[in-house]
Amino acid sequence: ICVVGDIHGQYYDLLNMISKAGEPGTLNYLFLGDYVDRGILGIEVCLLLFAIKLSQPKNLAMLRGNHESRNMTEAFTFRIEVLDRYDAEVYDLFMEAFDAMPISALVAKKYLAMHGGISPDLNKIEEINQIDRFAEIPLDGVFCDLMWADPLDDE
Repeated sequence: ICVVGDIHGQYYDLLNMISKAGEPGTLNYLFLGDYVDRGILGIEVCLLLFAIKLSQPKNLAMLRGNHESRNMTEAFTFRIEVLDRYDAEVYDLFMEAFDAMPISALVAKKYLAMHGGISPDLNKIEEINQIDRFAEIPLDGVFCDLMWADPLDDE
């Protein structure tokens, strides 16, 4: 499996990475989120990954990152990108797609993957399935930590 971190609208970097790592269908991919914002081609990144997911559903998984939220896309560039090129209805459809993305994955029944980190409030992995992911990412709690928590340096 090829685990991929933040793409942030860098469409040509995504194409280059796929050409070097391997075509979907010959390799499994797990994307950890942050497909949009910062770069100028977030729409293209999403549409390409959605198309690959539709054509190779067993070879590509897309997790939600902290930028796949209304708060972040409004604070950064994706909302403006979509509104400039399309309209509010298309933006809302992207948000619905982001809300539906899984927030974690278990790889090879051994490794827990997510965009952020493991919450100190998470006691059992099964608790993740109890989270209502079809919502805006909250400011605290397990859902927030899975999207945001970065490891702390030991000082």
